[in-house]
Amino acid sequence: MITEPVAMRAIPDLPLRTVGWVAFSAIGSTVIGQGSMSWLLQRHSVSVVTPMTLAAPIISVFAAAYYFGNPLTLLMLAGGGVAMLGVAIVTIRTARADRLEGKLA
Repeated sequence: MITEPVAMRAIPDLPLRTVGWVAFSAIGSTVIGQGSMSWLLQRHSVSVVTPMTLAAPIISVFAAAYYFGNPLTLLMLAGGGVAMLGVAIVTIRTARADRLEGKLA
């Protein structure tokens, strides 16, 4: 407020769309996102929950390519493929371990 007084005076003139994006970032990312992670981590182990978060950057890259027309490079696609392969390995391994525990119990 002290270092950017001109920007602070411009806040009432912001378009409603811009205010909506800021509100989504504050409410959606912080409250809903962090609350959901807390809920998941209370019910599942970190090794199961954390790999699923690797999909977020991949979805972001595809959304940016679609919405903003950003180019998709081979390196981006390879990185996304490696990340998804890692998620698949953890998911399949966890499912197998759960199935084996069910048979033994």
